[in-house]
Amino acid sequence: MRAATSTGDTGGKPAPESDGSPAAWLGLRTRTTGSTVSVAVVMEGGPAQDVGLNPRDELVAIDGLRVSAATLQRHMAALTPDAPIALTVFRGQELLEFTVIPDDAPKDTCFLEIDAMPMLHLRNAARTGGVQLASIPGSHGKI
Repeated sequence: MRAATSTGDTGGKPAPESDGSPAAWLGLRTRTTGSTVSVAVVMEGGPAQDVGLNPRDELVAIDGLRVSAATLQRHMAALTPDAPIALTVFRGQELLEFTVIPDDAPKDTCFLEIDAMPMLHLRNAARTGGVQLASIPGSHGKI
């Protein structure tokens, strides 16, 4: 398990190299329509829910800087856990501002990789007599 690296990260591969600092998490997923970015999902127990953001809120600005489809990832990458941000949204025709404190990104994204080492260790142990092959189901005495 690892933390998602962006709002579009659906897992399936290891995370890219990072500087080791924890990723920030707002607890929301976004939807882009043209250049407009809106809240698609607010995660239960996340910072976005804590301050009252709702699905369909249109993200207008983060810390006074305009948010668009082209700039969203740059804004999100600049966030740090526990550093408050001003999030400006349109809810219908009403302009609202929220102070959100990003949290550490949860390890909620997974990927699988084949670990060749266990089979290598079994083969080496079998050659040296360290493993009873009959105890491995389906092995029929061979590895």
